[in-house]
Amino acid sequence: MSATPPWENPYVDEGADRPQDNVTPKRFASHSDRAPLTEEGSPFFSGRESEMSAFRGSAERMANGFHANNTIVVEGPPGCGKSALLDQICADLNTYPPDEQRREWLPVFINGSSATSPSAIAKAVDNAIATKLARRGALAQLENLIGEDGAKIARDLAGSIKNANERGFSVAGIRLGAAIDPTIDTIEDAVDTRRKAWEGWNIVLLVDEAQQIEKPADPTRKGTLSSVHQGKLGIPIMFAAFGLVGTANALGDVGVSRSSVSNEFSLGGVSEKHALMACERAMRQFRPKNPQSLAQAVVRRSCGWPQHIASYLSAVAESLEEQDIEAILENGDRKRAAYYERRMSRIRSQGPRFHQYARHLAKVLRGADQPMLDGDIIDSLQAEFGMGDEAASKLLTAAEHGGLTRFVGSEGYVAAIPSFLTHLVGPERSQERKPPGIER
Repeated sequence: MSATPPWENPYVDEGADRPQDNVTPKRFASHSDRAPLTEEGSPFFSGRESEMSAFRGSAERMANGFHANNTIVVEGPPGCGKSALLDQICADLNTYPPDEQRREWLPVFINGSSATSPSAIAKAVDNAIATKLARRGALAQLENLIGEDGAKIARDLAGSIKNANERGFSVAGIRLGAAIDPTIDTIEDAVDTRRKAWEGWNIVLLVDEAQQIEKPADPTRKGTLSSVHQGKLGIPIMFAAFGLVGTANALGDVGVSRSSVSNEFSLGGVSEKHALMACERAMRQFRPKNPQSLAQAVVRRSCGWPQHIASYLSAVAESLEEQDIEAILENGDRKRAAYYERRMSRIRSQGPRFHQYARHLAKVLRGADQPMLDGDIIDSLQAEFGMGDEAASKLLTAAEHGGLTRFVGSEGYVAAIPSFLTHLVGPERSQERKPPGIER
């Protein structure tokens, strides 16, 4: 009896080590608050069970022949773990066997800034197919797709995928790579040309920085994403978008129907249980002094915020012989402060006084007993600084994208990361009070 395919089972994290956790302390520390890619998922990834299970549900519909409207949108402030979730979804996909139609699973990465270009999407799919075939030595299959002229490129690709991708190659008669074919006007044209090359794959478009997706320059032309999303292609494609807060609404403006988004997630912190799982995985790999006490200390200091967990684990990786836990945590504090400075630099770029405005906003959020409506926040900014409606709205948007604020359902704005408030206006007597459901 054949094993049940992964997409038919919910995703459960039981805390066991995984191949992705086999990363040296030196390599992990060298990436600071950005966990290195292992092609098996991000090291020490933990939790996100509902999001991973929802993805598997979409994959199951896809495997059963429902090719339209397999769409997931994941949004959240910087540092909430969107990239780590994207990496883990890709790692999960790489364990999937072919479906009953013998279609293989194909994760395809593309940046949101180019996602509305049919040629860019086609290029990304072709590159993903060529890379997968080359890595397993299926050069004959590649040669059948790209013809005799592409045989040398296929061999080059097997030996040096990066160089081949930079040089470009031809698939199904269309030149890709450095030069994008300007004759492809719509995604339908691209797919008609490539249908034979793509028919054996379940294609999963993983769009990072999806908030960068813009409307087509020509409003009369059918948008790429609209065509993909409405299932008019006749080939199995799933669309998974990862971006800042507001991405789901932005996608509605570029042709993706929000009514057909099957799952929409707003990421925040991870639970204490899963934060501890992540830290324990790191301790088993790094083997520092006092691993159990150190793991618990990192969980408390990081408040369950994924970026903070990475920062403190990076500090652990740098100080494996250090027995003073507080000294390690202070190093993590410095890394966390440096992260916030990078966040603040983006807010400052909005205007010379935005840092001052952000400090005021932090005080207002801290003093509120419940989520604040945008109108109340704007009134406060206008009363304090005489700010106009447009400038106040612009600040609120910048603060949301920068991770200072987060909109909770229909209730209003709260601090997305309470420790960000401490960085801006100093510690609170209650030691960074945590609003329910934000940093859990």
